[in-house]
Amino acid sequence: MLNNYLGSGHADLLYFIPRNNDIIIRLYSGTPGGGVSATANIGQGWGTFDYVVAGDINQDGKTDLLGRKTNGDLYYYEARKGAMYFKPGVKVGNGWSGMRSLTFMPRTIGNKAGVLAVDTAGRMHIYPFANNRGNFAGSVKLGYGWSRFTRVMGVGDADSNGKSDFLATDSSGYLYLYRANSAGTDFAAAQVGHGWNGMSQILPIDMSQGGGITAVDSKGKLHYYTVHRHSSSPQPGWRPPARYLQPVSAIRPAGSTVVPRLGWNGTKVREVRGRLVGTPPLNSSMTFDKRTENAVKRFQRRYKLGANGIVDYRTWVRMTSRSWTMDNFRMTPVPLSANRNQRLNAMLTFARKQVGSPYTWGGAGGYVDGYDCSGLALQAIYRAGLDPQPINVIAHAAPTYRSSKQLYAHPRLQKVGFGARQPGDLIFWQGRGGIYHVAIYLGSNQIIESNYGHARQRALYNWGSIAPYVVRPLAS
Repeated sequence: MLNNYLGSGHADLLYFIPRNNDIIIRLYSGTPGGGVSATANIGQGWGTFDYVVAGDINQDGKTDLLGRKTNGDLYYYEARKGAMYFKPGVKVGNGWSGMRSLTFMPRTIGNKAGVLAVDTAGRMHIYPFANNRGNFAGSVKLGYGWSRFTRVMGVGDADSNGKSDFLATDSSGYLYLYRANSAGTDFAAAQVGHGWNGMSQILPIDMSQGGGITAVDSKGKLHYYTVHRHSSSPQPGWRPPARYLQPVSAIRPAGSTVVPRLGWNGTKVREVRGRLVGTPPLNSSMTFDKRTENAVKRFQRRYKLGANGIVDYRTWVRMTSRSWTMDNFRMTPVPLSANRNQRLNAMLTFARKQVGSPYTWGGAGGYVDGYDCSGLALQAIYRAGLDPQPINVIAHAAPTYRSSKQLYAHPRLQKVGFGARQPGDLIFWQGRGGIYHVAIYLGSNQIIESNYGHARQRALYNWGSIAPYVVRPLAS
């Protein structure tokens, strides 16, 4: 790990080395120009940890460590003043084994240092520190869709707006810079490199120490990459004719959440039914029905919550540990610099990865919580970098709202005759009541759909009547 451990103004390197069934820490001091020189072994006994994060947690100018043990306990190691060693560890948390990525962020929400964490379900969270002793305030959830990223790495304040940014690599080797907004609650992505899947380790240098990246390739060679700033604005990626939806860097938040009650659908209703009624059916009977309402009332009476059958916030937090805004899941769009082929590939790759996800009436994901047909299509469109407002993930769960109809009728989505269909187009089925089903066309007469049971890939079929037009989100 690279950081300012010695206070020299250069990026120093901590190197973890297996030795005699244990792991020791060796410190390499940074030199001008990005080099390092061996200094000393400064710690042992680190074999019980499976994740270590470095950063100035107590804001005293020296780099501290957070270590996660294999049982999920989190320990804070404060740097000693005037020495290169750390004080004994203090336990500051437990239950962190559900996180697959932890990244220190010097300035986050409220200008506090914090930890950016990605859990095993692909959700991202920010945990700001509440004090200089390594204790956390409550977390802020940033959304789903981070499962495809192989690394999340702090880079400091890349755009000088006072908030910490981060770098991320995906499974294809693309490198992205995510810049925080002024509140530190949202990030905008830009692709800044490719071919990074050939590196066994990538270690960004904080911008406060000059920036750049040190990386270890598959042959064990250590490389140093300086920061390269373009003198002109980056070239835009794909742009369709102005009458169609234009690419966005972030999907607009829905601004609300479903309050589960009679007649409503979606992932929160699925959670309620699973907790109080039993395994919900994988079809349109998953709605919040009278049986569910009665079960909620019994639950509310048991905990003296006011038995009105509506799952408000107080009832929800008593019932489940899931986030109150779990239904705000939105896939992260590809960068604005992406061309049409990159957007199409991202859209279809996302759809293929959802095969096997359970069917959820009114659901829009993620994978574990499930989709209905239009929920899957909506998230695929998000992944391609388009935001078909006023359709959003909350309206999608409303009792009488049908996103498939709204997508087919959207005035800024291109319609093309069914015979001219291409991969990435949306195919619709219609009946006496109008549009009732949608699937994503893959080409070669194959589709991906979420239908009763689960999401699946199958041959295109004429169940009922296929609509005469397809919708092409990536207008041509």
